[in-house]
Amino acid sequence: MGAKFAFRLSHKTSLCVTTALFATAWWAAANAQQALAAQQNGANLQTVVVTAQKRTQNLQKTAATVTAISATQLVEQGINDTRALQNVVPSLVTDKAGDDVQFFLRGIGQTSEAVGDDAGVALNVNGIYTPREASAGSFYDMADVEVLYGPQGTLYGRNSAGGTVNVNTKQPTDKFELDGLEEVGNYGMIHTSEALNIPITDDLKVRAAIDYNRHNGYLSDGLESQNALGGRGTVLYTPTSYLSILMIGSFYHNTGLGTAVQNIPPPDTSNPWYYPQRTAVGDFNNNNKIVTGSANVTLHLPAGLALTYIPGYIYNNGDVAETGTNPFLSYKHSSNKEISQELRLAQSNQRLQWTIGLYDLRNTLFADNLFTTPIVDPHVLSYTGPLDSTTKSYAAFGEATYSVLPTFRVTGGLRYSSDVRAGHGILSTIAGGADHSTYFSATEPVHKIDYKIGVEYDIAPQSMVYANVRTGFIDGGFNTITSTLQFNTFKPETVIAYTGGIKNRFLDNQLEVNDEIFYYDYKNYQVTSVDNANGTNIFYNTQKATIYGNDLQLRYLLTPSDQFNIGLSYLSAVATTLLLPPATVGGPEINYSGYTLPDSPAWSATLGYQHTWLFNSGATLQGFVSSRLQTSSWGEYNHAYGTDAPGFTTTDATLTYAPPTQNWTVGAWVRNIENTAYYQAITAGGVPGPAGGFISPPRTFGLRFTFKLGV
Repeated sequence: MGAKFAFRLSHKTSLCVTTALFATAWWAAANAQQALAAQQNGANLQTVVVTAQKRTQNLQKTAATVTAISATQLVEQGINDTRALQNVVPSLVTDKAGDDVQFFLRGIGQTSEAVGDDAGVALNVNGIYTPREASAGSFYDMADVEVLYGPQGTLYGRNSAGGTVNVNTKQPTDKFELDGLEEVGNYGMIHTSEALNIPITDDLKVRAAIDYNRHNGYLSDGLESQNALGGRGTVLYTPTSYLSILMIGSFYHNTGLGTAVQNIPPPDTSNPWYYPQRTAVGDFNNNNKIVTGSANVTLHLPAGLALTYIPGYIYNNGDVAETGTNPFLSYKHSSNKEISQELRLAQSNQRLQWTIGLYDLRNTLFADNLFTTPIVDPHVLSYTGPLDSTTKSYAAFGEATYSVLPTFRVTGGLRYSSDVRAGHGILSTIAGGADHSTYFSATEPVHKIDYKIGVEYDIAPQSMVYANVRTGFIDGGFNTITSTLQFNTFKPETVIAYTGGIKNRFLDNQLEVNDEIFYYDYKNYQVTSVDNANGTNIFYNTQKATIYGNDLQLRYLLTPSDQFNIGLSYLSAVATTLLLPPATVGGPEINYSGYTLPDSPAWSATLGYQHTWLFNSGATLQGFVSSRLQTSSWGEYNHAYGTDAPGFTTTDATLTYAPPTQNWTVGAWVRNIENTAYYQAITAGGVPGPAGGFISPPRTFGLRFTFKLGV
């Protein structure tokens, strides 16, 4: 097990630490000229370019906290899916159940794993909003990943209250290339990924990539395995210098055995991945398919104008079934179809950059859930479905940045969103031959205005301070209870975020220090609790939560061969007022005010060190080690017994050799060196309980070979 630790600081102490971190970065900026002269060895940190604000910018000139992970980092650090992103983003916590992934960023996320429940942090793949049910898929042939912290309501809209995770895949180039990655490891792991780039003509280029990833189950009975095949085709057509058409199509299919909720504490504390074969269980079947299509059509107009149209299509069909003879049956099915469109007009000149746009999204969801439990009563069957749900979303938005002075800029943004979510279905319990069915239908309209106000000032050529006020929301929805009851629908969550930050480069571009403090006013926080009218779990809106903290990011190129990366996050996320309806008629309200929000560790950090040995022949040997440290947190808002997650540490390491030609590499890697077992998506209950969750992968290790052939 990894290290278990927890820092217990009073609010005053925490505020002092946060202020000290920000003051340190400010002091360093004020002394930038002295620091610049400290070292002159010719090595520099690379400039990182991001598109976080829907325009190309230097990361150090982007007035927001953004973590950018390059294609090389993704491969070398073994980040091959969205869950592994928390290893390099200190403020990010990922919960994974099967192929579904939930993000928590600075305490904002979604604990519910029910089909159709909206995320608190938006996932965008090649500019297309991706629902949680389609969040699987491996990272292969990637360009980069960008994680934006805090509400992104003006540019990204719905369900980006906590931030966004933007995934970008590689585009075709003008060179003929064949790239490959081959990996083998323990647990029978085989991973192969190839990409072929063909410039057919000067105007037409294509790129095709395929990825296959499989491993045996991490649990002792074979569960938590993967057998996933993915493919992607990309076409870039540039008939003129002012028109580009990018088209992308992809598929993903995973038939690995399903996941299982491991009891907390586990049956065998000496081996947390031991999962006893229950006598009632026959087979686990997992079948998840995702098909996507998207385009990016950009027309460059006179006066520096650019018109961009981004249509997207996503189809997901997922089945997870567990069958047995006791009798036992658990079945979950969902199919999700989404069509979206975004039209943007932008202009960038020396003093003014602006973007305006329109957005449209249509989502249809069908779901079935069937469950019996022999432990309680083998003759009781619970059934939800068929559930039909539709979401229609429209938005108009705009954002502009104006340079009042060469060193002083102001930003303003506004977005109007109109979302309508409707659904109907059946909730049934069959016991003793009697059918107790509840029919439900509901419509929840949401009309929101989000805004952004910001200022930024260059206090030195490579130091900038900024401050922003931004808003965002997470959609409301409906509960699967009859429409005559009081809590048939629930409202959207809303966030107003106040942030201030500083970005710096020192020591002749060898040291980068970025720091941001934040304060969130969080209202209508959505929680699930038992409805006493019918005994089912439903969503409630609670009153208010308060979130504040600090994010510090540091990169230091000590020598041309040595680089350190440090990310440190402090977070206080507390339900200021959280009152729920009485447990009994006429009783007092249930008060959870003052409780820490789920998946909100007070401290988290990522530490990395890279060293490169350069041989006289021109060959290189590169070693990299990284760790994530996280203090304790809670899995549920009510701090139910057993849902406290201890702090942990995980460490990964890689060693890679490249010849003088640099056209192939061979390496070895190990992940989770400590063999730390930590839990995700923790909930009260379980068998026998008191809680359960999805357990993290154990220690894995393997060999990797990459190659690049081209002319």
